[in-house]
Amino acid sequence: MSKGTHATPYALVLALLCVVHPLQVAVSAKEGPIASTKEYIIFPNERFQEGGQYLVSHGATERICREEGAILATDHSEATDAAINEVHSTLAHEQIIYSYLGGDATFSASDAQDAGSRCKEADNSTSIHCVYRWNRGLFDATTTNGIGEAFWRGSYRSIPGGSPMNDFPFRWIKDYPQHGFLYPISRRFDEEKERTWFDEPEDTGNEGAHAVRAERPIRFYVALCNIYVPTTSAPVPQPESDENASEELNGTNANETA
Repeated sequence: MSKGTHATPYALVLALLCVVHPLQVAVSAKEGPIASTKEYIIFPNERFQEGGQYLVSHGATERICREEGAILATDHSEATDAAINEVHSTLAHEQIIYSYLGGDATFSASDAQDAGSRCKEADNSTSIHCVYRWNRGLFDATTTNGIGEAFWRGSYRSIPGGSPMNDFPFRWIKDYPQHGFLYPISRRFDEEKERTWFDEPEDTGNEGAHAVRAERPIRFYVALCNIYVPTTSAPVPQPESDENASEELNGTNANETA
């Protein structure tokens, strides 16, 4: 991509020149990236404006990443945590940054599950059936049917049985997931040392989203993407022994949380 010559909105770049990794800036009809490292790139909130409509959602974030030849970023290890923190650090002037991640619990809520063991969004009675999975990039390409790797069970932290799976780290803020939503989002708050996760609906226009919108205004959302290059080498996650619909009910948990 060519370097931009416009002062606005690319004036932000002047504040980012101290970053070790090269920054990428684009001049086009659409807003270019506002920060990037070797593997991660962030696009501004303005990119959620599409065809005369403004919608912040998991699907819209995926569209933005796809248009740039990237994918939704997963946050599945300490290494990814460090990389995401690095690209966030280039936007130190932003007090809060929210972004959808490349995982969800939608497979648990799909018709692939028996009715009696199906997750339902915002329903605490089915919390234990809701299994969050990383399902983009390597997780999509190397797992059975592309359903991804399970990393957390339980859509309500307050319901017994919620716990991490398959030794993946988790970054849920205390008492989250709290609303029973199926999509994890990342939050970087400049007054906190660590990034955290919240649960969010797919679409911020969702009726249930209004309950959390006051605390997470959509103007603070950006598109966090991963520049993914397919490889034939073994993926980072350890595959589960049996990926099928019944796993949602019978999968083992790595640890129990208080």
